[in-house]
Amino acid sequence: MRTTPRLRAAGGAQAEILTVLGNFTEVWLAKEGHDGVVGINYLEKIRLATAPAMFGAILAGVDHVLVGAGVPGQIPALASRLARCEPCVTTIAVEGDEAPLDHLFAPSALLAGHLPGPLRRPDVLAIVSLPVLAAYLARDKATRPDGFVIETSGAGGHSAPPRGPMRLDASGEPVYGPRDHPDLAEMAALGLPFWLADGQADPRAVAAARAAGAAGVQAGSAFALCEESGMARHLRDELRGRAATGTLAVRNDPRASPTSFPFKVAELAGTVSDPEVAAARRRVCDLGFLRTPVRALAVWSTGVRQSRWPLTSARAATRPTRRAASACATACRPPSGWCNGGPAAGWSPRW
Repeated sequence: MRTTPRLRAAGGAQAEILTVLGNFTEVWLAKEGHDGVVGINYLEKIRLATAPAMFGAILAGVDHVLVGAGVPGQIPALASRLARCEPCVTTIAVEGDEAPLDHLFAPSALLAGHLPGPLRRPDVLAIVSLPVLAAYLARDKATRPDGFVIETSGAGGHSAPPRGPMRLDASGEPVYGPRDHPDLAEMAALGLPFWLADGQADPRAVAAARAAGAAGVQAGSAFALCEESGMARHLRDELRGRAATGTLAVRNDPRASPTSFPFKVAELAGTVSDPEVAAARRRVCDLGFLRTPVRALAVWSTGVRQSRWPLTSARAATRPTRRAASACATACRPPSGWCNGGPAAGWSPRW
């Protein structure tokens, strides 16, 4: 099977086209057969993908763009420019470099000049854990989103780490304290709508959220476990059954995700929640979604370091062959290991 090209700081036009098409397709299909609203969720730290992904979603008429896993200060202005089909620049932080990289995305070049005209700009909702970040974003028109989703540590998927030094309890989960609980009165004072996440999917929680000034709630797990979610049936049935009987154990694992954000892991036999199953799995960076841009340096047989263009690193485990390494230059982050080589993933030492 031929691998798809990966997004790069330079020479990634094919990957950008695929990113636009993929996001367009997801939103287009999600909007079929009803007149409800459709939103899409992005990780702020995956910045190379942000502009082409959002443009594809906007082309398909997405209603909301939700962005977390970082400080989404660039997203509101980016959404406005993309809706007008204007060129836009995303600032990419390059690890080890003091100055960020300005990455240009031009819709006109992608569509060969066949622009559809002004598109409807979606509402941008910033996913935050505390009012301090919400206030920082709301103070400037350029960074101000249209609303917020407040996710605390019990929300599904990734969650923000505790404020201050990371401390773990006896079971290895992060310890959260009073500083990690959002003040909803401060959120309401910002004057922007907000939604609450973290165990909010029942009528009483919705009523309490509305009474506290929230516009509503965000429900994730209920939809992840629905018939249409695409989850394997046997896993979905077991998760549902255990949740109904109160025997489902979910831990907030600080090491499960390469993002370094704590991640919810359901304890199910035969899955990677079992340490033995996880240890036996061959770790390969085959998708490369969570790569970190670095300034890569290659070492050839002479042992001389040669500077390369800004690339992206990934956490993986298998050292490639030298032949594969010569065809690519993905800088890998020790101590996690090596990428597996090939036309879409490779290696070069990181100094």
